[in-house]
Amino acid sequence: MKKYVLKATALAIGALVGGVAFAAAPTHITLSDDVADARTYGTELVADGTTLTDVYLATSTKMGFGVSKNAVRFVRFDITNAKWANAVDATNLTAETAAAVALAPQVAVVQGGATTDSYVIFQITAADTNYDQADVFKLALDTIGVKVTSVGTSVDLTYALYETAEKAVANAAATKLAGYNETVAKFGKALNLAITAGANTAGVEKAFKQFTTATAGTFTKTIALGKLNNAVNTRYTKTGGAIGLGDLIDTDSALVVKGDFSAMGSTGKVFLDNADSCGSSTGDADFATGNTSKGTIVVDANAVTNKNVCYTVSGSTAVPAQTVTVAYDIVAKGTATTADVGDTTLGTIAHDGTTLQAPFATIHPDYLSRVVLTSTYGTDAAVAASVITEDGKTCASGTADYNLKAGKLLVINTKDICPSMADGSTRLAVKLDVVAPSSTISGVYNVMNYDQVTGKTNSLISYPLLRPGTN
Repeated sequence: MKKYVLKATALAIGALVGGVAFAAAPTHITLSDDVADARTYGTELVADGTTLTDVYLATSTKMGFGVSKNAVRFVRFDITNAKWANAVDATNLTAETAAAVALAPQVAVVQGGATTDSYVIFQITAADTNYDQADVFKLALDTIGVKVTSVGTSVDLTYALYETAEKAVANAAATKLAGYNETVAKFGKALNLAITAGANTAGVEKAFKQFTTATAGTFTKTIALGKLNNAVNTRYTKTGGAIGLGDLIDTDSALVVKGDFSAMGSTGKVFLDNADSCGSSTGDADFATGNTSKGTIVVDANAVTNKNVCYTVSGSTAVPAQTVTVAYDIVAKGTATTADVGDTTLGTIAHDGTTLQAPFATIHPDYLSRVVLTSTYGTDAAVAASVITEDGKTCASGTADYNLKAGKLLVINTKDICPSMADGSTRLAVKLDVVAPSSTISGVYNVMNYDQVTGKTNSLISYPLLRPGTN
């Protein structure tokens, strides 16, 4: 397998000057503000049953209701989708003023707080002074640890202040003096393979052996099928470390590109490239001997940052119209559970010829039935004629290939395409594929009833041929 080499780009970071003030990023969870503080932990490294000990989980909340000196109150915390990883003790709850001056309440755990629990009730006594409603309780949630039940949903923490033990145990919303709630942990995948799918066209003017470009009348043998970016979402480990690509994937991870690449021949290739123009190849795809439908590009644990998957054809074989896919075949790093990314559309290759249909035609002997084509194209164009019949009906072989001269008109009798049908039926549809740009070809279906003795026309009907997908 070939491996591609990444070129490092040095990024110069300028110092911020001029006295512009920026809000500091939060350093912990605050229940009593309007900020969504919760970090998202990567599910490749954090699973059901994992214990989170990130220091960021240290939680604070306004008391929300004042406590007079020597008064006793009860503080309750409830955690959802988790249990306490360690038994909660009195040292896990502290207090300070709104100005961050330490207070000295007497604290005791009076109910809950075991590792089998998802709540705890503290009894607090304001032994040192009066506590203001803006003063703060601090729960050392990072020290206690959060044992996650399921990474399929978030972990929430609720604070409530009660006047009596009975009310704290009952935990009724109507009796609490104050309370706040917030999500403290979220979960999601860290690895994100972003794909910008491309759309390319094999040009009819080159018999589909080359691709059209943005400049009319010019063609190329090389295209960008689509663009990839294996970025890492902002995610964290259970201890609070930022997750990087090297935490998720290991050596021999690879991109697998699938399609019909038979038009490569011996001179073409599928490859990764830094440039949209596909002019700076960073690694070719390996194809097994005799196989032109599956190419593998080994990227190891490297970043694939806005890389194009490019395709060069030989120019001697027609390129099939198709959808090309890419998969990310991942070798997970260490204990990570990083999953493969399955086949996903990387890009499409279309043909730009003209298809016209007469959805209702006849070969009844009393009628003269025909399709009429006109061309403004500068080159003679091959026309492939076929029929579409009702289920179970077949048409006798007729003439399928015609030539529409440049700038001329062509009349094809329907009976030339389908001389007869096995069961004597006379109705069918006619399909015409013209090797010329759609903008240069027009057509009508014409049917007339006439007296075969006198040659007098009794009726004449014409309607435009339809262009599938546009009308």
